[in-house]
Amino acid sequence: MIEVRKKRGMIEISFPYAPDHIAKIKAIEGYRWHPEAKCWSVPRSEFKTLLSVFDGENLGIDPLIYLDELKKMLMLRKYSQRTIKLYLKTYHPEKWLFPGQKDGMHITTRTVQRIFEDAIKKVGIDKDVSFSVHSLRRSFATYLPERGVDLIMKNSDIENVVEEYED
Repeated sequence: MIEVRKKRGMIEISFPYAPDHIAKIKAIEGYRWHPEAKCWSVPRSEFKTLLSVFDGENLGIDPLIYLDELKKMLMLRKYSQRTIKLYLKTYHPEKWLFPGQKDGMHITTRTVQRIFEDAIKKVGIDKDVSFSVHSLRRSFATYLPERGVDLIMKNSDIENVVEEYED
């Protein structure tokens, strides 16, 4: 597996020795080898390129990289900086955006289902209707593309979001 994590404004990449992986890294502008840490790094601005170069590979990407992107997307969606800071201050997401009750663990699927079921009860949807988190996701995954919405966020979109947030 190729491990990808954020460190000091750079993206660190580590993997067992593989000449083809090294050649891919060297194709990325600004790459650097760190013998003491036995890892490579590339500038944060090259995240899109990194994803493209290693397309189809088994990447283990640190969720913190996406947390930065989430902050930017929230800003673009008109959430105030104050709201975002309040969420981050209140919940302190370090590894998971939605941390679970156990240290270092994410919220469970069952917890999401319970929250969803409670919401259904609160709005008065009949229990006899087959409605679940999965059916909701499937409905949107079918409905939105039929109306021309691209559900796949392209790497370029992610990179643009990140760049705008960092400015």
